[in-house]
Amino acid sequence: MIDKKSPNSFFKYSGLAFQMIGILLIFTFIGKKTDEYLGFKTPWLTIVCILLALTGIFYKLIKDFSSK
Repeated sequence: MIDKKSPNSFFKYSGLAFQMIGILLIFTFIGKKTDEYLGFKTPWLTIVCILLALTGIFYKLIKDFSSK
């Protein structure tokens, strides 16, 4: 018998991958522009924004996978 949930889970997890990439790119862009605006030589805010994005991504992954 064919499992009807298989295509739905495929789209769910591929959509999750695109969300993760999008969040990471947005936070990187925000950090880079803020560093440029404030004139920092070292990209501290870019690093902080990337770490915040990764923390949020891992939280979402753990929340989504632990509910199953």
